[in-house]
Amino acid sequence: ATTGVPPPAPAPAPPAPPKRTVPNRVAPTLDARAEARKQNRKILAERTNARLAEQRAAAAAAKEERERSRRHDVAYEEHARAARDERAAKEARLELARQYNRLARLHRDRATLLWRGLKPWVVFYETRRAASRKASRWHADGLVQRIFGTWCAWRERRRAAVIARQTRILARAAATASTAS
Repeated sequence: ATTGVPPPAPAPAPPAPPKRTVPNRVAPTLDARAEARKQNRKILAERTNARLAEQRAAAAAAKEERERSRRHDVAYEEHARAARDERAAKEARLELARQYNRLARLHRDRATLLWRGLKPWVVFYETRRAASRKASRWHADGLVQRIFGTWCAWRERRRAAVIARQTRILARAAATASTAS
């Protein structure tokens, strides 16, 4: 898990003091001790550089882990949002289907009531009532027609009788008037 950036180069070692060309005659052990100190400083610098390199590598790994975690979180959030959207769309489709089913049930109940329940009885009742009215009117109309026909015949006979009587009266009056003149 590297970021593609090489780790920084270790710090340069401090410049070495100039070497003596002549051994120290006063204290020959001083040279050995100075050499030991030099070796210790070199070992300490290597350890420090190694520790710094490890810290840089750990920091780079932590940064890479944070970046990977962020990408994972973004991908997870996108997936969760897509799942939420899909659930919402599915719920909307189900609600629409429920509404259509409710409407179909209402239509079926109304149609059943009209065409197989109450409506045939209402039609039957209206038909019987109309037939009864028609029969009553037919009987009454027939009775009126017979009475009217009889009355018209009586009236014609009566008019003929009145005309015959008036004709007789006029004929008698004319006969009386012609005999009197």
